[in-house]
Amino acid sequence: MTRTVLSPNYSEGWPYGKPQAVMIHSTRSGRADFSHAQELEATLNWFSRRDAQVSSHWVISDTEAVRVVADENRAWAAGQHNGYVYAIELTQALTTTPYTEGHYRLLAAIVEPYILQGVPILFEHFYVNGRKGFTGHEDSNQGKQAGKSDPGDLFNWDKFIGMLRGEPEEEEDDDMRSPLVLLHAEGSGAIYLSDWMTKRHIEMPELIMFRYIHVPEAEVPADILDAIPVVEGD
Repeated sequence: MTRTVLSPNYSEGWPYGKPQAVMIHSTRSGRADFSHAQELEATLNWFSRRDAQVSSHWVISDTEAVRVVADENRAWAAGQHNGYVYAIELTQALTTTPYTEGHYRLLAAIVEPYILQGVPILFEHFYVNGRKGFTGHEDSNQGKQAGKSDPGDLFNWDKFIGMLRGEPEEEEDDDMRSPLVLLHAEGSGAIYLSDWMTKRHIEMPELIMFRYIHVPEAEVPADILDAIPVVEGD
């Protein structure tokens, strides 16, 4: 379910081009007695106040996604990063409030257009302006400087990134498929072994071995492949 409750707190346009990153936040009202629905309404009320000076592109609860700032404008969510990321808030009253399956499914649906426009499906564990992918407020340069902790340990990044890639959430005990994949870009002779978080260039005969044990292989756009960090060695 989606609806729109626009905030007056935004800046027009993207002076550096459309974002290639999405930053995940959590609302954190501090109200232990709040349900996700109550947390959602409290956040929307706060974002609707001009004196709040804060907003996001979306606020997502366990059952609803609410548009707050249009995608063509900048939300006010992370200071120095506002001009480079789409900002999404998940309802979480306390750091100990669990996220639900509804949060993950709505979030995955909401970010699909961002992926189609070029945001790569990978978790960026330390975000600075210009890097690409999905990141948490706590994982950003501004978040670290400000002592932020959202979305926190209860947000399962492996689950979320896996959902975006269409991976099954559970595998049967006898499923021996590797979580790794061989990646290459069209027109490139280089092949990388990747877990989508990092990549490592491989050559014969190691490549032959991975193909022999049926490690899946995929061709991806060059910009997505380039955005995955390289690691040296195993």
